[in-house]
Amino acid sequence: MDRRPIGIFDSGVGGLTVLKQVVRFLPNESIIYLGDTKHLPYGDKSKDAVIRFSIENTKFLISQDVKAIVIACNSASSVATPVLKEKFNLPIVDVIEPTVECVASDSPKSVLVIGTIRTIRSKVFNSKITSLNSNISVSDRACPVFVPMVEEGAFIDKDSDLYKALEKTISHYLADFKGKVDSVIMGCTHYPLIRDEIASFIGDGVKLIDPGECSAIKLKEILEQNEMLSDGYHKFTKLYVTDLSERTREVVKMIMGNGIEIEEVNISET
Repeated sequence: MDRRPIGIFDSGVGGLTVLKQVVRFLPNESIIYLGDTKHLPYGDKSKDAVIRFSIENTKFLISQDVKAIVIACNSASSVATPVLKEKFNLPIVDVIEPTVECVASDSPKSVLVIGTIRTIRSKVFNSKITSLNSNISVSDRACPVFVPMVEEGAFIDKDSDLYKALEKTISHYLADFKGKVDSVIMGCTHYPLIRDEIASFIGDGVKLIDPGECSAIKLKEILEQNEMLSDGYHKFTKLYVTDLSERTREVVKMIMGNGIEIEEVNISET
């Protein structure tokens, strides 16, 4: 048994969708979440910058005595995972490898990967999926505007002009794939927050794959194998961000509900 918390980091509040999946599959665990909102989004940053931010995030979480870390960011997962696993001695789960395993075992005929520019350019999903199952046809589309729209809370008020702009943006990015794929990998942890809007547009019967769910299942397996599960005694959840705005507060409240405190932290000091 290990009552230390699980650490989760993302470039913003989108990784809270991963947190919710971790809570779903590991209800007895304490969690410390870090959203690096100061550097949001990671998807249009250089590889070196994303690796540097990821190392800083990991150091902060380790300073909070976490027992394992989830990289709840596809952009960071695509470039920083090997570096973090080599540099730090604790279980580290990304959101790409578990998702690839889920898709390969499900064996759809065609998969669309949507994500940030960084994730899509890396072709990491494409190469890993086809290496495990060459019968799956994989296409992709970068959707860079989704992240700032989610962080701005475009999904909150369905009567707002911002929500209408969100619907038009989804159509802009995904029109070429409407009704033409079996599955869609939501290759950014922000995207499950607009899952209903994506599903409504892309077509009936298309399976939307949430990397947060796949990663939470993988994390549970690792903690079970290493006898690191908690019994839930004095369980807690803490949320940190590197730049706390009122909009961030509103979006966090929309995702997590009332009663969740958020603290701004300068991780460069850790």
